[in-house]
Amino acid sequence: NLASFSRKRPQDSEVSFAALDGLRVLSTLWVILGHTVIWPLLSIGYDNSGMILPPHGRLTELWFQIVPGGYFAVDTFFWLSGMLGAHSLHAKVQRSPSLLSPSGFCLRLYPMGVLTRWLRLTMVYAFVLLFTQTWYRELGRGGLLWSASTTMGRGGMGCASSIDNDACKTHWWAQLLYVSNIVKTDSCMAWTWYLACDMQMFLVLPFLVLIRERAGQFCGWSVLAVVTLASVAANLWVISSEKLVSDPVLGNLGGNANFMADVYEVSWMRAQPYLIGVGTAWLLDTILARGGGGLLAGGARSVAVGGLDQELGAAGGTGPQPLLSQDAVDERPRQRRFGGHGCRGIALALGLQLMSFAFMAFVVLVPVTRYRCSQLTDCLSVDKAPWSPMVNALYGSLNHSVWALGLACLMLLCFLRAPGTAWVNCLLGAEFWQAPAKLTYTAYLLHPLVLVFFYCQNDTSLQYLDATLVSNFVAFSTVVFLLSFVVWLFVEKPMANVCAQLLGSIAGKGGGDEA
Repeated sequence: NLASFSRKRPQDSEVSFAALDGLRVLSTLWVILGHTVIWPLLSIGYDNSGMILPPHGRLTELWFQIVPGGYFAVDTFFWLSGMLGAHSLHAKVQRSPSLLSPSGFCLRLYPMGVLTRWLRLTMVYAFVLLFTQTWYRELGRGGLLWSASTTMGRGGMGCASSIDNDACKTHWWAQLLYVSNIVKTDSCMAWTWYLACDMQMFLVLPFLVLIRERAGQFCGWSVLAVVTLASVAANLWVISSEKLVSDPVLGNLGGNANFMADVYEVSWMRAQPYLIGVGTAWLLDTILARGGGGLLAGGARSVAVGGLDQELGAAGGTGPQPLLSQDAVDERPRQRRFGGHGCRGIALALGLQLMSFAFMAFVVLVPVTRYRCSQLTDCLSVDKAPWSPMVNALYGSLNHSVWALGLACLMLLCFLRAPGTAWVNCLLGAEFWQAPAKLTYTAYLLHPLVLVFFYCQNDTSLQYLDATLVSNFVAFSTVVFLLSFVVWLFVEKPMANVCAQLLGSIAGKGGGDEA
């Protein structure tokens, strides 16, 4: 297992997904940064919450938007899931066309894909769930780290109770079946709503791919567009009709604090980045199949996916779980894509990059204008907020799509090594990202435990300081990834190997080491 962790993938491919390693790690760190500030705000509280909240807090400053902007890291994970899952599915059905037959799809492709992914994700997930409900709280018994019986916090939940509570003991099955956002077990490992949404989206993905492969690309793209627009329309309707503040921070405060439950954590509301990821994979596959077309030059290229991914698994990140590493991808180098296209191609590639950055920067930074209200209660009301109800609804229904479109454009250019993307590929595709990228799934599961562990030591509300934010973020990130390495080495990787052998036996193909 240790050798597997340190093993590096070759980076000699002309069309490479290597940049996704850095994207995974940085997105995970972005989530940790956001939760470093937001978690206490929504649980044990700050003595000086005015330092953060409107009308005079840090949320009204442009530079601070990087903190609540961490919510877009989840959209990045959704996009990665859709893109890698659709790409892997396409490669599989191209190798085995019989999987598109009714029997092949219903008896092999779909059930094996769901089983593989459930096993791969649930083993370490179940371990963390068990730990939070047993040993974790025991660390605080007798005041060693915190008082397990504390009633401090919003609704009297208590500091440790944001991790260990009766909801998990009653509805643990909803977590492991990935329906916690439907059963509404918000107080049980609340951050795992993402996994529930992602699994529910994955259940639809094979049908989208089946439509495209059997009915043709036009029909596939049409269905994808209709489903995406339906998701946008659903967001617009719910936000407008319920008068929700379309902001993950403000929308969780005040009297009508239903934004998270009714919009943010609902899979069909959050499906836009995932569906745009699917479209990105389809566009990439089309470009590669046509040898580039237009700007692109060179022959076709294939991506062979081994191990668990042969049955649509999440192993190696090529399945629909973007927090997992990408060990199983075997990239076969072919000719360059952006060769000999001249100044016109260079200008177009650079223009698309600037547009991508503009889209992503806009949705992250523009909320600063909604935080600049005369008093906090105005920001919590759709009718009194600086944004009009229409702007509030439009932003809430389109911001995830805009982020995903910008990210899709930028990453597609990186995959094809377009002019001007060398710095992005060099930064995000550097070898040093490969090892921590394998830990991102476990890091996502563990990071709230680390936050609460440190925040609950004093068993009192916190004081916000900018310097404390920086030091806490660095300390939390370091501890999270160190603990993730231990769990990966002794829990996640061994369980993944066992799952690979089990699924290999079921498929009649023998076991596999990489998962």
